Amino acid sequence: MMEEKDIILQSTEYQTLFDNIRDLVDSARSKVVAHVNTIMTETYWRIGEYIVNFEQRGKLRAEYGKKVIQKSRHCLDN
Repeated sequence: MMEEKDIILQSTEYQTLFDNIRDLVDSARSKVVAHVNTIMTETYWRIGEYIVNFEQRGKLRAEYGKKVIQKSRHCLDN
């Protein structure tokens, strides 16, 4: 004979409850991923802006060399 808790666990309402919870968690995860991607894009954009401003030193164009990029890579690796 089935106990009351077994009947509840097999009910459509119970399944709907967990479907709704799963959908809520999935939605939250998607929003977190989108937000993190936005923040990372902004971060990389600003890093690039800092490097350009450093190399140009207020001039319209920089006297380019690869040393800043190479040195930055080593600093970030440590």
